[in-house]
Amino acid sequence: MPTPPSPLEPSSLSSSVVMMPPSAANSWVKNVNAPLPIGTVVANPQRGDDLSADQLASKLGVPTANLVSANNDSLSNNKVLPKTDLLNIPVVASSQHRASDAEIAARADWLKKNFWKSPKYNEDFETNGEKGTLWTMSEADGKGEPVSEKEMNARQAWYRPVANWQLAEKPNEQEKGFPCDMVEAIDRDDWFKKNWWKGSAIRDDFEANGRKSKLLRAVNPEAITLGLQDDPLYQASPEEVEERAQYFETCADNEWWQAPAVVADFVKWDKEGAVWQSRNFKESQLSMGMENPAPQEELDGRNAWYESNYWKTPEAITDYQQNGNKGSVWKAGRDGVTAVPASEVATREAWFKKNFTVDRDEETRRKNWFLQQLTDEETAMRRSWVMKKGDEGKRIHPDELKDLLAQINDGMDPSDEQVQMVMSAVQEMRSERTGEDDVEIGEDGISQEEFVTAVANTNFYVSATDEERLRAEQEALDALQREEMERQDEVAGHLAMEAQDELDNA
Repeated sequence: MPTPPSPLEPSSLSSSVVMMPPSAANSWVKNVNAPLPIGTVVANPQRGDDLSADQLASKLGVPTANLVSANNDSLSNNKVLPKTDLLNIPVVASSQHRASDAEIAARADWLKKNFWKSPKYNEDFETNGEKGTLWTMSEADGKGEPVSEKEMNARQAWYRPVANWQLAEKPNEQEKGFPCDMVEAIDRDDWFKKNWWKGSAIRDDFEANGRKSKLLRAVNPEAITLGLQDDPLYQASPEEVEERAQYFETCADNEWWQAPAVVADFVKWDKEGAVWQSRNFKESQLSMGMENPAPQEELDGRNAWYESNYWKTPEAITDYQQNGNKGSVWKAGRDGVTAVPASEVATREAWFKKNFTVDRDEETRRKNWFLQQLTDEETAMRRSWVMKKGDEGKRIHPDELKDLLAQINDGMDPSDEQVQMVMSAVQEMRSERTGEDDVEIGEDGISQEEFVTAVANTNFYVSATDEERLRAEQEALDALQREEMERQDEVAGHLAMEAQDELDNA
């Protein structure tokens, strides 16, 4: 499957590049009612430094002869383009790369409401706390009015870390970070390459369009970036598309706040519900939604979902399983009394059948299974313990160092000075890592990595020259030839003795 070209590659540009000022660009879009041609460079002659045609061509990756002005005049002979500030190089604005008007409006509305999630507002919160003048306001750049106390709590909850790795103590500036090993990095990279389609953008498109989702069929994220998901050449195989669809269909309501128990909290308490308004599952178990709520934008999305799915409560599930079609709770409307239309009843019944509660024995078995599973903290602790034990099994005791150095030195015992040099190199490495002086090597010994690095840093082992290797090979070959000659002499002696015995017997 070919990889789609990058929009920044010269091959993706048209044969000529048009210089167009902002006013002309706006007029083009407004009057012609069409996107700017691919390769258009929007220029502002009122700003910026002088830029030569050659420099412009170099930036765009096209020959200088291909540059034309807004009046279609060649710029190849112009040494300087007066006061040109390039904006958007290049503007890739064909219809397949431009979002729809509705999508642009939705993005603009979201960005306007969630301006406070950008890094500079987070930094304002971390630096100034509640005294911050940016994140506490209703509009961007500190404009507008101070937000309500509830909104401030929601924003603070969003700024505060929740993941275990975020909650861990930050290392000081002198400590060095240690990335994961190469094997782990390869595994992670391979997983992300295979599972890129599990991202929120693909999920949202599938929820909106079902199996007709176009993003679901893209062979890779680059195809979506370039708008090539409709091209069969850049679509995944039917088997892979089916696998993705089944994944999203079976994981539709997998958010913790969509669980029946949380839905019941919304139905019972509505805006006062402390469970459904929590920012994460762990805090929902502590009913912290009122004092530490999720952002308002997130709560609005949940509220909209609840208004359509308020009937997915434990009481409704029990009513359907016990009474079937005679049940009234699972057929009731939002007020709990009025019956819903027949079409809605069919939809609910299909959901209840799919989410039918298992019998008590199966429930007990599942509960026991979940109780036996390790938490993230326990898994991390056990993994750390296993790695520590593995490292301890590979460590070299100080008393074993001299013998090990002799093994890599063709059997020759190292001097005491050489052993001390290796030990000093190990101590120096540990001092750099911990920031402490006079680090002693105790009974825990030396790791294999420290040993190999120390031997390399001290030049303890010097590899043989070509002449020495040839001489060693020749000596080994001569030894083999001598052994073969001795074996043949021994065999010949045995044969002679056997022949003499046969003659004597005759």
